[in-house]
Order: sequence, then structure tokens, then C-alpha cells
Amino acid sequence: MKWPKASSRSERSQTALNLVASLAVFGTQSAVAVIFTPYLIGWLGIGVFGLIPLANALASYASVFTVSIQGSVGRFLTIAVRRGDEREAEEVFNTAFWVTLALVVVLIPILGTLSYFGPALFHVPKGMDDAVRWFFAVSFAAYLVDVLRGIFMTAGVSANRLDLQNIAPLAEIVIRPALTVLMFLTGTVSVVVVAWGWFVGAVCALSIGIIVWRRLAPGMAIRVSAFSRSGLVRMWGTSAWMMVSQAGTLLFLAVDMVIANVVLGAEVAGAYGAVLVWSTFLRGTATAASSVVTPVALAAHAVGDEKHMTQLMRGSVRLMGLAVGLPVFLVAGLSRDILLLWLGPQFVRMAPVLIVLVGHLVVNLSVLPLFGLQLAKNTVKVPGIVTLAAGITNVSLALWLAGRLPDGLGIAMAGAIVLTLKNALFTPFYAARVQGVPLLTYFRELPVPLMLTAAFGSLAYGASVMGASSTILGVLLVSLGLGVSYALVGWRVLGAQERRFVTEVLPWIRPAGTT
Repeated sequence: MKWPKASSRSERSQTALNLVASLAVFGTQSAVAVIFTPYLIGWLGIGVFGLIPLANALASYASVFTVSIQGSVGRFLTIAVRRGDEREAEEVFNTAFWVTLALVVVLIPILGTLSYFGPALFHVPKGMDDAVRWFFAVSFAAYLVDVLRGIFMTAGVSANRLDLQNIAPLAEIVIRPALTVLMFLTGTVSVVVVAWGWFVGAVCALSIGIIVWRRLAPGMAIRVSAFSRSGLVRMWGTSAWMMVSQAGTLLFLAVDMVIANVVLGAEVAGAYGAVLVWSTFLRGTATAASSVVTPVALAAHAVGDEKHMTQLMRGSVRLMGLAVGLPVFLVAGLSRDILLLWLGPQFVRMAPVLIVLVGHLVVNLSVLPLFGLQLAKNTVKVPGIVTLAAGITNVSLALWLAGRLPDGLGIAMAGAIVLTLKNALFTPFYAARVQGVPLLTYFRELPVPLMLTAAFGSLAYGASVMGASSTILGVLLVSLGLGVSYALVGWRVLGAQERRFVTEVLPWIRPAGTT
């Protein structure tokens, strides 16, 4: 079989391995972000540092096209592979490859123009216009290289081999800061150096991605003749509405830094971008964990196993909420001490912003597995429209609140309010409806993690007020004590079905009495 070579492990073992690999990637990325943020602020200054998350936000707008295409490809490719249709799998991959390559070519002049006019569009430090142009240009080039790598990574999704797929991004995460630090130490200190670190890391990751693709699909070749117009039409039906949904998502996730820079200025935007690291870390980790569910959901849909899909989604939503709740209550409850020890006393004022940025994630990240259900069912039209409408509402509210509350707090509050309303009142009910199960099936998994997070967050805040977490050791001890207590309570509130789910996905967790 040319495409792709699936794992010989059981689904449980492979899912566990995928989860470990995905969490390793985002764990490393989070550690790098936490360590690298104060390092860059110290070398570059807060105003220049703010350009880095701004460039990431601007580049991500191009993902309106690329992410939707890759998501659609993952769906059709997995179904073709599970059904043993090699010809269709080859057509799906090649069609997506050539469409993505064409999009990259189209995006080059667009992003190039944005790079040139960047200093006129955004607040940048004085005398840095040329450096900012180069920084934007190189960082956008790195993003386009990552876009190309994304197509090759669809092999890992269809083969359920996220362990191999994650080698490339892990290498990229390590190379980026390593090259930057090396150049800084040699005396070349510039924000442009950071962008070159991104570009070199992206090229290395693309090379690794191609190698992994060749291993998973040894007989596959990139051929123009394999491009299928009919296949493009089929994929477009899914991609178009995913594109709408992705546009709405970006109006939540990629608009903060743009509004902060344009409305509040470079200095405030830099401080906002620094605390935004924690929200990005939690989102990335949760996305990594939920990504292991999507291949299993697609496989279950391909063979018509609806019962397994429902059990999978219920357990995933409850467990995601409990898992996310732990870091959320610690970061929110200890926010003042974390900012003081991490970035310095001048950033303590950003504690309310940090609390708002992470507090709502216990709800909004809990529902991530349900997006895999939408993709498997190909019911992406209504969610796309709702997400776009919510995103537009978020931008409008953020612009209205930005100048009315200090330090970007209004921007953070707008996102928290609108996103929570969408994901609490629409996402779980729509997922239940399209699956034909009782409407409360998924919604009832949300309150318990929320209440636990609020309760333990209050305890963490109390510990902070009493001074128990005023040192690094204090933060670690409070986190350990409350974290263990939270885990024990969380395990107790799980039902028998959810406990079985944990032991299936994480086979090394085998409590007493479990067989």
C-alpha cells in the first residue's frame, strides 16, 4: 500500500503515544516562550518585543485559506485511507499540494506589500522603519514555509501517526531560540535576527516533514497529473465553510495585538503581548491534546461507529475541562506573583489582564474536541457562520472597550465574553444536534470543571494574598499542593466511563482496582 503506513500498535497505544508527542511539542514550546519572553524583552525592550506577537498575528491571517484547506484534506484523506482507496488518497494529496502552492505564490506579493507599509500602518519604535520592514518580510517568509509543511503533515493525521508528525515542529521550536541566542551573543542584536531564527527553523522543519512524509507514504509522488478538479470541488465544499470559521476564529485570536498596537501604542501592546504568552501556551497545549481525538473521530465516522464517537467526545470534553482547569486556576490565582517573579514589578499591573485572558479558557478549551466531530460529520457550515458573526462582534466590542479600560483589559474582556457565549451556548448543543443525541449530552460536561477551577483559583489567590507564593519556591510549593489536591478531587468527580477513558488513552495510569 502506497499511502499511508499506519501504525501497527493498537488504537489505545497509538493514541497515548500521539498524546505524549503532542504534549511534548507544546510543553517545549511553552517552556521556550516562558523563558524566552523576558530574555527578548531584556535585549530588545518592551516596545520592540511587541512587534514579535504582532507579526505572528498578521501572518496568521493568511491561515484563513491554508488551515481550512489542510483541515479538509485531513478529513478526505483519512476517509480514503480507511476505505482503502489509494487512488483517491493520491488525488486528494496532490490536489491540496498544488492548491496550497498556488496560494503561497499569491500570498507572497500581498505579505510583501504589508511588510513594506508596516511602519506606516502600525506603531513602531522611532528609527526602526527599515528593520521592521525586514522583520515582517522574513517572518512572513518563515510562515509561508510552514504553510507548505502543513500539507506534508496531513500524512500523519491520516495514518494516526502524530508521534512522527510532531518531530518537525519540535525541531523548529528548538532551532528558533537557539539561533537567536547564538546571534545575540556574537553581538548581532536586532529583532530581524529573531525573524531569521524563525526562517531557518521553518526550513529545517519542512525538510524533516518531507522525510516523515516519505516514510509514511513511500510510494507517493508529487505529480501535476494527479491534480483532480472534481476532488477540488468536493474539498471546496468543506474548505469554504472552514474558511469562514477560520476567519471568525482569527477575529478572536489574532486581533488582540493589532488593536492593542493601533489603539494603545507600541509600549502597551508589548506588555499585552508578554502576558498573552500564557493564554497562547494554554491554547496550544489544549489544541495539541485535542488533536489526538480528531483522527480517532474521523476513523469512527468512516466505519459508522456513532456510539464510540459519542463516548469519545463526552470523555474528551470532561477531561479537557479538568486538565485545562489546573493551569488556569494556578496562573489566574497566582497572577501577581507570577508576573513579579517572571517579568518584574513593572508588569504586576497586568495581573487583571492575565486573569481575564486565561480565566475563560476552562470553558472555551473544553469544547475543542467537538470541533473534530464537526469535521468528521462535515457539518462546518453553521459553525462557520456563527464563528464569523461572533468574531465580528468581538472586534467591535474590543474596539469600543480598548480605550475605556487600562492596559488592554478591555480587549481581553471582549474576547472572553463573546467566545464564552459562543462556546457555552452554541458549540455543545450544535454538536449534540448533528449527532442526534440528547441536547445536554455535551453541555453537562462543562459545569464541573468550571466550578472546580473557580474554587481552587480562589484558594490560590488566597495563598498569594497571604504571601505564601511571593518567591519562586513558594509558587512551586503552592502549585504542587493545590495541583495534587485538584487532581485527586478531579479523579473523584469522574464517572466510571470517564475513568475508563483515561486508562484507555493513558495506559500507564492504572489505579488500584482497574483491570
